[in-house]
Amino acid sequence: MKRFILKKVLLGIVIILIVVILSFFLLHVIPGSPFQTTKILSPEIQKKMDAYYGLDRPLIYQLLHYLSNIFRLDFGFSYQYQGVPVFKIISETFPVSALIGLQAFIIGFPSGIVLGILSAKKSNKTIGKSTFIFSIIFTIIPLFILATLLQYLFSTQLKIFPSGQWKGYYYSVLPSLILSLCFMANKIRQARTLTLAIMNEEYYKVAQTYDLPKYYFFWHYELRNIITPILATTGIELVGLLMGSVVIEQIFALPGIGNAFLSAINNLDYPLILGIIILYSTLIIIITTITDIINFAIDPRTKIDVRKSTTNE
Repeated sequence: MKRFILKKVLLGIVIILIVVILSFFLLHVIPGSPFQTTKILSPEIQKKMDAYYGLDRPLIYQLLHYLSNIFRLDFGFSYQYQGVPVFKIISETFPVSALIGLQAFIIGFPSGIVLGILSAKKSNKTIGKSTFIFSIIFTIIPLFILATLLQYLFSTQLKIFPSGQWKGYYYSVLPSLILSLCFMANKIRQARTLTLAIMNEEYYKVAQTYDLPKYYFFWHYELRNIITPILATTGIELVGLLMGSVVIEQIFALPGIGNAFLSAINNLDYPLILGIIILYSTLIIIITTITDIINFAIDPRTKIDVRKSTTNE
């Protein structure tokens, strides 16, 4: 188990470095200058700005200098917010997006799994059909249309929730509910499909003939076989929720990291873009490692596969 975790961590560090290096070169290939986005600068001032930020030096030197800094958790200063450290911008915007995304996950994940299983087991009844229709509708409707409609309904008409901006926790409730509906619909479809497949397996039909306790049967023959493949993709989906939805943050005018990333791309703010990419990559490594460990604990077949992979090495 320790070797498995250590291997994942080391592989994650290598992947993050590769992502940073590729992103660094790709960003510098994009035509334009970070300092020509708001106003036209004279060639003399442009050269001084490039020299001040080290952009006039060879790319290899810039890359090595940047890599040496990030190992000290120094992500540099933003170009569009001059004098403001990238770390500060991320620390102020990420909690907003993470709060909304985490609430959407807490609401959408368990309810989606339960409703998906219920939809499969009651597929011929009204509750099963209505749950399936619900998942299809909220999967098909584009997020920006759903968010706009619910914002109009609950904010403009009913005046239950604020229509936008950020002044505290209450401003996160409606965006979280909207994201949770879409996430829940996706999990319902996944759980329903897996449950129907399991119910057609021979071992499931044979187990039904035994006089097993309901909780034992549900855990060993249903939930454990459903949750394992779902967790394989849920880690990356959770990272996407934590890093913020640009659509939601644009509609509700939220100061989240999704908006910050979009603004950084529009202004070619290299340090801020790379800092957010590093955060995104790190979260993916951490959360996917955690989901692998959970699968390792839940599914005995995963334990066998991991032991084989470690012994073969």
